[in-house]
Amino acid sequence: MKKSDCYTFYQGNSPLLVSIPHDGRALPTEISKLMTSNALSLPDTDWNVSCLYQFCKEIDASMIIAKYSRYVVDLNRNDTDKSLYKNKITTGVCPSNSFDGNYLYKDSKTINAIEKQQRIKLYWMPYHNKIKSCLKNIKNHFGYALLWDAHSIRRDRKSTRLNSSHKPISYAVFCLKKKKTAKSVIQLSLPT
Repeated sequence: MKKSDCYTFYQGNSPLLVSIPHDGRALPTEISKLMTSNALSLPDTDWNVSCLYQFCKEIDASMIIAKYSRYVVDLNRNDTDKSLYKNKITTGVCPSNSFDGNYLYKDSKTINAIEKQQRIKLYWMPYHNKIKSCLKNIKNHFGYALLWDAHSIRRDRKSTRLNSSHKPISYAVFCLKKKKTAKSVIQLSLPT
């Protein structure tokens, strides 16, 4: 296991790397002191996904787990902050609002370009550089590499800002027949 300021990394010996980008809960003091009390409860966290994926050690997969909250930097956004979806409002690489549209910062503060670049350099780059180097090493060793991005989103999430219909949004990590688990799906993708 390799520890970093930004992530925890488990080196496996298979073609699979599991990325867990939103289970992180750390908030630097200089950021947390500016946040609202609601934001400090981290409502958009993928709670305990890293615990759910501990089986990856049994199947010898590599794992990278974020330490910092997605409110510091969202590791599933690109570093140019290009929107994920055309004609949709989404949270950015350094969000100012939660998925529910609530302000993360007191006085409706937004993240300026200089602070955004600092966060990308301190938190986003190390995580993605590790993924890139790990995938390269896996591919060199096995001839191919698999990247599994592990997430969860609370089912009862209602969005006032990000979903124009204002209807409850239901998400599932897996839409699989016969109630297959993540472990069984991952095992099917690995050579025997």
